[in-house]
Amino acid sequence: MAGISLPETTILPNLVVAQRVLDKMAEAARAWQADETGEAMVGLVEPGLHTNGVPGVYLLDTIAPDESALRNAHTFQQGDLHQDEVLWWLQENWRARRLRGDLPPKWDVPLRYLGDWHKQPGGMTRPSVGDLRTAKAWLRDVDNGMDFLLAPIVTSCLPDPGPAPNRIRVDGQTRVDFWYLQRRQRDFDSIPAVVYRDGQLPRLGASPWHLRDPQRLDHEFDRLLEAGFVPSPLVFLDLLDHSQLEVCFLLGRPGAEQLFLVATPSDYPAHPAKFRTTAFLDLEDDSRLHDRFLQRWRAAQPLEVPSDGSPAADRHLAGQIEELERSADLRTAPVAAPPGVSPSYRSAR
Repeated sequence: MAGISLPETTILPNLVVAQRVLDKMAEAARAWQADETGEAMVGLVEPGLHTNGVPGVYLLDTIAPDESALRNAHTFQQGDLHQDEVLWWLQENWRARRLRGDLPPKWDVPLRYLGDWHKQPGGMTRPSVGDLRTAKAWLRDVDNGMDFLLAPIVTSCLPDPGPAPNRIRVDGQTRVDFWYLQRRQRDFDSIPAVVYRDGQLPRLGASPWHLRDPQRLDHEFDRLLEAGFVPSPLVFLDLLDHSQLEVCFLLGRPGAEQLFLVATPSDYPAHPAKFRTTAFLDLEDDSRLHDRFLQRWRAAQPLEVPSDGSPAADRHLAGQIEELERSADLRTAPVAAPPGVSPSYRSAR
């Protein structure tokens, strides 16, 4: 969550909002007309080096909660850790872009959480007392590394009250009022917002397959376990095409002399997984799994999975690895998984 801090001042930062953010707000508000709803927001804080000393806050995208979110007419709860996982993924991909030097100097700052937007019941267009209490508690928590929060309020089907600096009319029935709270403020301030076309601001990319389709993840690893493989936790590395990190793991059969290194692109199965082999190492110790995977991957030779003519989306990892075993005579242990093996593939980070 940590990033560049804003100075403790009464001067508001310049707030720039990507059009895609407003479009996503309006779409979610229309989908939940009768209920409260909301999403987390992510973007950049530029310390003012390019704007005469006035900091800039750039709101680039939103992160929707998963199916566990609770929405009704007077309550909204974001749900489980899904948004944190997506935020971590976006931040790690952004950090990889910065390390590669892919970003112009203006955008070479950490990606960070900026707050939540919220649709409240009826005609409420500013944060509630409960919202203020929650925001102040968040800002007091030093572990969050935050010195300010944005809290836009989205409303639908209200009469047009006329222009206001902090208000943006998205479409005929949706408007957004932008609010801002610094750590030492007593209450939210309204903050003017400027809308930029999507092409004027960086894009963050889509969520990876294991977060976008967790059922596919569970199914893939259930099949690997049924085939007698024991997987490591997931690790995330920049290995293949330098656009998004890959979702990677090691796996092997009990007693085998080698392990498979598996790297799936973020849009798997639209694009295929890549495979290599390496000498056995202990999968129970994941404290250095990231570094050990990267070292072994660089030293290993790629393996080509024999084609069976079926679409990539229909081919699961277990079947592809069994094809590799048969074609390269790599199978050296029985297929039965040891009793009590549980899926240990959730991410190690």
